[in-house]
Amino acid sequence: MKIVFAGSSRWIDRESVVGRCRNLAAALTESGLYQAVVIELEELLRNNDRAVAACEAADLLIFHRLMDERVIQAIPFWKARGKKIIIDLDHPLPSADFRGERMRRYSGWEIHDSIAEEKFRSGLRMADLITAGSQRLADDCAVYTRSIYLPDYLDLNRYLTPRTEHPGEVWVGLPREDEASEFAFLPDMIAMLNEVGRLRPQVRFFVPHPGLSSKGFAGFEEPWFVPVALTSLEEWPRLLSGLDVGLAPADGVSGTRIGRRRVLEYMAARVPWIASDVQPYHEFARYGWLVRNTPYEWRRAILEVIDHLEGYQAEAGGEAFLVALGQDVHENIHAIATIYASVM
Repeated sequence: MKIVFAGSSRWIDRESVVGRCRNLAAALTESGLYQAVVIELEELLRNNDRAVAACEAADLLIFHRLMDERVIQAIPFWKARGKKIIIDLDHPLPSADFRGERMRRYSGWEIHDSIAEEKFRSGLRMADLITAGSQRLADDCAVYTRSIYLPDYLDLNRYLTPRTEHPGEVWVGLPREDEASEFAFLPDMIAMLNEVGRLRPQVRFFVPHPGLSSKGFAGFEEPWFVPVALTSLEEWPRLLSGLDVGLAPADGVSGTRIGRRRVLEYMAARVPWIASDVQPYHEFARYGWLVRNTPYEWRRAILEVIDHLEGYQAEAGGEAFLVALGQDVHENIHAIATIYASVM
């Protein structure tokens, strides 16, 4: 079977395209199970010769994340040519809480009204299968077509980097901006992080960008706030290797439907982590600290881990790391291949 993954080239999608397209395509091809390639979705929509030829030769097309009107129009075109279609989602479906600009950032479509929302849902109904980055999202999609939870897996080779030492400082990592982590940059949360900085002057909060607007930086105080420019995705594992603590905030509709990648990355990098108490992180609860989304609970957890850092780092380098090793994409490629084969 020949598979084509179509993923967007937008910056906000790049990490997700690597995790849910490029890593899977490489592992499938290396395993010898299937032939798989990744094309830029925008090239396909422009009828680029190479992209079109790849789809014509494929048995299965997997459209990842970006689901605007152009993609919805392309789906019946390729189905009529005998192609099986999978839509892979890792963001919530449009709803009263998730539409307009918030929806546009992920689907590429600024859905404002019920007519546009129905067009989006009509695209889901045309798919032979929807793979979703969380169980809750898979459940949401089940009313449109067959859906299944396809967890995030890692290419662990990216995360096995030498640790960066920084004597006298404690590096705490905030996530790159995505819909689920906007909560981290609300004024009361920023005030809490500033308070932690004043209480523990050795702390440095690292916030990767681009992706976080300049407005999002407002309120952070020096010297504990350290913006880090990431010009390529390969810089993220290097930053992870220097963190002492990782934060994974999530909230609302988005928080219950995100994938597990952020926490899994911390575990693979042997970094103690604190995360919002949302369903996607529950399977790893015993290996980190889940908290309610209040400034008090976050402050208490951050101070606890900072004050007893050596013990938490020892735990992160033990069973938690071994569990992460079992979530490598190559270790799980047969289960992934079975999901794709089910549509043929």
